[in-house]
Amino acid sequence: MVITASIAQSLTLQLLVSALILGFGVLARRVAPAPGGPVRTTAWFLAGVTFVAQGVVATLHSILAIVAVAAGPGTRFWNVYMRLMPAANEARNMVVLGFALALAWVVLLGRPSPRARAVVAAAVALMAAGTVIGLFEPPVQAQGGGEHFGIMSYFGAATAVLLFAVLYRAMVAESIDWLLWVALALYAVQEALSSNIQMVLSWAGFGGNWRPPNQSMHWAGLVAAFVMFACTLQRLAIARRGAEPPGLLERLRG
Repeated sequence: MVITASIAQSLTLQLLVSALILGFGVLARRVAPAPGGPVRTTAWFLAGVTFVAQGVVATLHSILAIVAVAAGPGTRFWNVYMRLMPAANEARNMVVLGFALALAWVVLLGRPSPRARAVVAAAVALMAAGTVIGLFEPPVQAQGGGEHFGIMSYFGAATAVLLFAVLYRAMVAESIDWLLWVALALYAVQEALSSNIQMVLSWAGFGGNWRPPNQSMHWAGLVAAFVMFACTLQRLAIARRGAEPPGLLERLRG
């Protein structure tokens, strides 16, 4: 298989986004090693567990994609990778959707913070469920109508809607500090944008119809992941000083 500049760009962007998301999750866990206490602490903990799980799967997926492309279509490794690709994508989609639901539970409904073990167990269970969903999908090569893109689009849309609702409530109630608010807002926008692109890809299928380039999703993901990583770096520096960043409206008011 000839590795064109476009393919190389997609693989590089995919790996960079995955690594930044994983870094965001690792640093978020350092900001909040455990849930409980203020909602702000719980929100950072939930983000840490979620994006560590998502980042690990995404980074491994990105590395295997490079190996699969190097091996070439028709090889055994390529076929196995393509068969497992939906499972990896749905595992990540499920854990992020679960994160949005958990935030809604704490921020929108005002429920008590779940325990650390429950959060980790839920993340593992959600990824397992997503893996099963992906394994029941037909192989990507056989999806002439792009069904996998359609499923991912629905997951992304549901996640984005939930996150926008949570972020609005968190902004009004000042229940999430401005750094996490900005990070999650960018992630929600990226999810919404990717959902629309994936739906168009689903309609276009894998035939000769026009479809937007995959790099458009990767570039949007890279911008969001970079800012998310920068936000958590700053939040960790503030935590080391023993300080607490304000909420978004408080920050805007100065």
